[in-house]
Amino acid sequence: MDDLKPWHIVLIIAAVGVLGFSVFRFGIGSSPEAQMADSITMVDVETGQLYNFSLKGRRGVLVPGKNPETGKFTLMPVYQDDNDDWIVGQRDLDAMQYLEGTPSNVDRATGRATTNGESAVTVSN
Repeated sequence: MDDLKPWHIVLIIAAVGVLGFSVFRFGIGSSPEAQMADSITMVDVETGQLYNFSLKGRRGVLVPGKNPETGKFTLMPVYQDDNDDWIVGQRDLDAMQYLEGTPSNVDRATGRATTNGESAVTVSN
């Protein structure tokens, strides 16, 4: 402790301040960075059925996802845009080449998914 210089103390205080700010901003604040998704909605590209998967206790889901009813990899993640249309994101469209089956309910150019009109099926893990 004899080698402790004043700039060491300033550096330690600054590090504690940055750590405290980071915990507040990203851990307990209400910023978008602090709000993590707890579920993901996916659409079956063959039938148009929506599925809602819980992400609690999981790291994520595979893309394309496995349909819990058929066992085929026909699910793609979707989000709802301002017009209430279901859209497969641009970065996920490349994964459509790995689908099992024909993606008849997704427009590959725009990512717009046509659903069957039924509410999403909740899938428990």
